[in-house]
Amino acid sequence: MSLAAKYVRERPYPERKVRRIEEYVKLLSGHRYVILVDIVGVPAPALHEARKVLGERGSVLKVLKNTLFRKAVDELAQSRPELAPLKKYLRGQNAAIFTDENPFTLLLFLRRYRVYREARPGDAATSDIVIPSGNTGFAPGPILSLFNKLRIPIRIQEGSIWVTSDTVVAKRGEEISPELAELLGKLGMKPIEMSLKVKAILVDGRAVEP
Repeated sequence: MSLAAKYVRERPYPERKVRRIEEYVKLLSGHRYVILVDIVGVPAPALHEARKVLGERGSVLKVLKNTLFRKAVDELAQSRPELAPLKKYLRGQNAAIFTDENPFTLLLFLRRYRVYREARPGDAATSDIVIPSGNTGFAPGPILSLFNKLRIPIRIQEGSIWVTSDTVVAKRGEEISPELAELLGKLGMKPIEMSLKVKAILVDGRAVEP
């Protein structure tokens, strides 16, 4: 075996990563329970809102850097060996909820809690999507073609485009077209419902899958 193959240089973690590891260690040490959640596809504004809601319950939601969180768990191996099973769930994009609340009570809350994001072409509608009647605030222009393609009844009044009646533009399960995604985005609608999917709960010294 060559000398190069035997030698592995251990580089120190950059200061910002050291601070992140220390933050994880503090959160793990300061809370009784940990809930790991899958956040693939959950946009930052929705996570911000979830962080606020959970904070009001006395819990802390933190987006994880998987490698650094593993390192934090390893640093607590002596004082909290029960944390080790969490490492096998650290794949993909994850967040952790650190809490002293009964974790199963919090799990029930998370199953009911919903976050919403903008529609993307190819999404399946999670519920019927309705364009409400009223003033859209848009002046007549190129956007008219979107309303026409989607067969949304409109009129021009006082220099604005008005939708004349509530219009279902996609039923639950239907695929959202590029034109519909564009219009919903322009209207500021976030119709795609999501939840924070719990991967594991650390309770009584073991990781439990819900």
